[in-house]
Amino acid sequence: KVVDFQLPSQKRRIILTGDDAKIKCASAGMNHSAAVTQSNHAFVWGKNISPPGPDDGNKAAVDSSAPRLVTGFPPHLDIVGVTCASHHTSFLLSDGSVWGIGVATDNGQAIMEAVVEMIPSGVIDMPVRQFVGHFDRTTVVGKDGRQVLEVQFWSHEELREDAALRPLWMDQLG
Repeated sequence: KVVDFQLPSQKRRIILTGDDAKIKCASAGMNHSAAVTQSNHAFVWGKNISPPGPDDGNKAAVDSSAPRLVTGFPPHLDIVGVTCASHHTSFLLSDGSVWGIGVATDNGQAIMEAVVEMIPSGVIDMPVRQFVGHFDRTTVVGKDGRQVLEVQFWSHEELREDAALRPLWMDQLG
């Protein structure tokens, strides 16, 4: 359960109740963790997971020991999966799209204010067999196991377009 937490900008603690206090899925990465509540709210906490404040100098991101609400998801879609990689967190939505936040692979830019789309709806064969983050990418195995896609967390929208690729090792499996 996410019982209580305090956002860095808040002076008082917030107590989560009801479905907000029930976790439906969670993940842990190299230096951070994430959870999604029964009421479809996503939270992240750990190292390099929050936007810097005015007193943080030129840091791209700062640590947060308390869960921070993740925003920017399309309305009316459920988060059905979450996975933490080394420096980013990916969220699988009920329409098959994948959204993420974190530190970009290509230039180290922190994208923390709101999630960005990594894979659009209609690409992944749902429901997925596996949704997992590892060092610098997220891997998705589609419904029948024949579709395997890997995607990295890119800083620029044009890099994110068509970024989901079939890994070369799939060719060796036949």
